[in-house]
Amino acid sequence: MLHTHIKPRTTSDRKVIAAFDESGTAAAYALVTRNRLANRTLAELDLRVAPDQRRRGYGTALLEAAKQLARELGCDRLVADFPSVPGGVDFAEKRGGKLSYQHQRTVLELRKIDVGRYRALAIPTGPDGPGRDNAQYKSVRWTDHCPDDLVQAHIVARGAMHDEPTGDLVKEKKTMTAAELRQLEDARIAYGQRRHTVAALAPNGEMAAFTQVAILVNSRVPLAPMGNTAVSRAHRGHGLALGLKAELALWMLEREPHIELIDCWNNVENKAMTHINQMLGWEITGTASAYTFEL
Repeated sequence: MLHTHIKPRTTSDRKVIAAFDESGTAAAYALVTRNRLANRTLAELDLRVAPDQRRRGYGTALLEAAKQLARELGCDRLVADFPSVPGGVDFAEKRGGKLSYQHQRTVLELRKIDVGRYRALAIPTGPDGPGRDNAQYKSVRWTDHCPDDLVQAHIVARGAMHDEPTGDLVKEKKTMTAAELRQLEDARIAYGQRRHTVAALAPNGEMAAFTQVAILVNSRVPLAPMGNTAVSRAHRGHGLALGLKAELALWMLEREPHIELIDCWNNVENKAMTHINQMLGWEITGTASAYTFEL
């Protein structure tokens, strides 16, 4: 995790503070991230303390150091995720954090999926496909760089995430430019990520929905995190997210056979997406709470 976090980014500023015990073993780390394209006064914190190193002051020290880093980056808020482990919520609240929202982690075991059922759910590639409610849509796939003729449609589709629930956390909604999208894609490749996307195109050429999964190149961990999943408001209610997620899982079985698990995080208020994951057999493996610290 630490090795992945400290790789350079081109669309965000990232700083890592690590704590080591007297033997030189990593005991904890704090990752502070600020996006350069949007929400420039909001910093995000990923704070991790090894289970056998807790209650020794590492968390408190790193939280204070993270706050100072965020101030130096020009931020006035720091939002941090705290997993639902004993003492996690108390830790945040006792140090001035305000609960903003809660989210849950779900995991799909690729080798256990019902392939036949997934094929029946997947977005059809023509009018005779099995998906009655979405037969008018055509699925397209790409890896890393969005095809040139779909860039603008993809940018518009990304805007569908602007209404995702964020609880009490106020975030700026910004539409990317084509240049910024290419910059983001190049940055992902530069720090060792391969990203696969499946999208649904409407008859009028609009990108109605898309979903993504990220592969860490050269990683021996058989886990791939989900990227963004979005359905444009005008195209909701046709089972597109369900179909695209099913198609993406089938594609991963073929394209990335070493990947055994896909995981994602969803706000607990996002009932539609959590229901879709449940229908596809994803299992809830953990929850976390996001706390905001005013700087």
